[in-house]
Amino acid sequence: MNVGNKLRQNVTSMVESAREGMGFKPDELALAQQIINGTRAQNALRGVSNALGGGGGIGMWAPVLGAAGLGGAYASGNPELAGAVALPALGLGARVAYNRSVANQAKQLGQMIAARSALGQARPAVPPDPALLRALLAAQASQRSRTPETYRFSQQ
Repeated sequence: MNVGNKLRQNVTSMVESAREGMGFKPDELALAQQIINGTRAQNALRGVSNALGGGGGIGMWAPVLGAAGLGGAYASGNPELAGAVALPALGLGARVAYNRSVANQAKQLGQMIAARSALGQARPAVPPDPALLRALLAAQASQRSRTPETYRFSQQ
């Protein structure tokens, strides 16, 4: 569950290597720095996650407290205590959202870097139209289904 932090660490290593002459462009380095520092939303999600048990640390006691709250609610007949169970789930949800956000940024950075490669330069910038692809695939499938005899008769 520590994907976001690991990505940030790896991008930090990459930027340090870039300072040693790896040759990244300024916009790539700017995005890398944004990944390292995190956005306000990412840092807020990470803080909530850590506090509520999504990232371990002191927050790992949240599930224990949540279970105690649920047990206390059952034993005492006070349903208000059952709300404590929601805290660990909120922490886990915040961690998942944080990881996904950082992963999306890392994916964008990877695409920027890959676009400069020889293969990236050779590929079209805009993907082909899905309707055109479907039509081409349908035409190809219909040609495969023809036997040489049926193809010969359809030519006459």
